[in-house]
Amino acid sequence: MSLVPALEAVNPIVTLLKGELLSALFPGISEDSNAVPSIASFNTMIASRLTVLAITQDEHSENLAFIVLRLMQHLALLVEHNNTHMAPNFFSIWRFVLQDILAGPPDLSIELLEMEGTLMPLHVSCNVIGCGQADIGVYLVDPHRAPPSQPSDPPTRLAFRTVRDNARISLALEKRHIDTFSSFPIIAETRGSRVTLYSIRRYGDVFGVGLATRETITVPTTVHEFKSFLQSNSLDILLAFGEHMRAHATHVRDVLEATKRDDRAAQPPGAMPHVVFPPFVQDDMNF
Repeated sequence: MSLVPALEAVNPIVTLLKGELLSALFPGISEDSNAVPSIASFNTMIASRLTVLAITQDEHSENLAFIVLRLMQHLALLVEHNNTHMAPNFFSIWRFVLQDILAGPPDLSIELLEMEGTLMPLHVSCNVIGCGQADIGVYLVDPHRAPPSQPSDPPTRLAFRTVRDNARISLALEKRHIDTFSSFPIIAETRGSRVTLYSIRRYGDVFGVGLATRETITVPTTVHEFKSFLQSNSLDILLAFGEHMRAHATHVRDVLEATKRDDRAAQPPGAMPHVVFPPFVQDDMNF
């Protein structure tokens, strides 16, 4: 099986919503590709649709629409904030984005662990009845450093550290009877407005790490960047990433609740599994 999950599939519900959002943000864009943006129109459309969803409360399609609309609402607020400041607050942007796309069962929580210079680790966990919080992953946000020029560029030292942290978490979950070959995390490494997604998966005696998508994934920081965002696959991939992580967390929760094991069975601090990167990474970077 591939290291790459199916994150690039296009969802027709999301496609329809993106078209409506684009028309609301750029009234008249169907007749004029240079239509003037209107955040007011955009916010009005989102508020109206959210009100309807609150009344109808349909199944999966409506839940997905709610996630999309709430994410767009938060991004619009952040874009408006950026218009009055010298530089966008990428930590706030990614915290909102990750919280929105990971929303829903099994109620994943995202917390800031601590500040480490310019890096901001976000701790992802789920609540397990009888076992407390179970670690699912750690994401590192670098709000200042420029993103790589291409999504296929070799991982940075930051990515190696992120992989190390998540490999430890995966190994600890294995000791609690989680199958990390069939159920595995996707790591988010964010730099500026761009995120790179890596999957980390058990293969025999090692963990393999690979890009979860070769698409360039960015979030908008200006009104005009919204246009490119809504016309790209970035939103679809982010939503697929969130769905994958919720499925992984649900599996972790169900197994831990069934076994009723506590955190004392987890991997001791300092232990490190062997992790193998793809061929484009130098051999001495495998660990």
